Amino acid sequence: MSEGWFRGGEGPYATIELERELPPGITDLGPIALEAPATFAASRVVDERREPVARAVLALECWDPAAKRWSPQWDLRRTEVGSDGAFTIPRSFPGERFRLVATAPGRYGIPREFPPGAENLVLVLREGGAIEGAVLLDPEIPQELVDVRLTNGPRSLEHLSSDAQRAELAPDGSSRLPGLEPGSYDLRIEPLSTITETRGNPIRGRQRSGSGCRCAA
Repeated sequence: MSEGWFRGGEGPYATIELERELPPGITDLGPIALEAPATFAASRVVDERREPVARAVLALECWDPAAKRWSPQWDLRRTEVGSDGAFTIPRSFPGERFRLVATAPGRYGIPREFPPGAENLVLVLREGGAIEGAVLLDPEIPQELVDVRLTNGPRSLEHLSSDAQRAELAPDGSSRLPGLEPGSYDLRIEPLSTITETRGNPIRGRQRSGSGCRCAA
């Protein structure tokens, strides 16, 4: 082995040269200098008025040349977006093309492509649309057994968290999915487990009630 490396999390890392065979047992490699990681991307998240947006969620996507599509690369929810909207991603990722998108409650962002090392990457969040509706259930069917979820949109939904793709049903069956980019969406409603209705046929878990409906946000 001519070269090895050790890196821990997003903090300082070290590169260790191993140009000789190591004998069995413990080997003293001498002093190991830690290097500060280079900044992968940094800037801030703002709204349409250029006001800072705190507590935004960042998602990184990498271009997959084999599949010819953008794929989620890393969950950046641990990257803190400060009260001034500022953020720093202090680590590198494999790949050649990247884009970053931010989301926040009630808002949506457009992915922005950037070169690694960019430190002036302003991400703009816009007021999002919403899909509202109601699911009519028999009184004996608990709302938590019914799943209401987006399955398709104007672009990939992979940048949205699972919670942002799913609607919670209120006691009256109403639901709302906010913070959506304008466009058309597929909405799927299905049971999470077997629901037996005495006046009809049982509906099996994960059995679709139909082809879904097309909604606009």
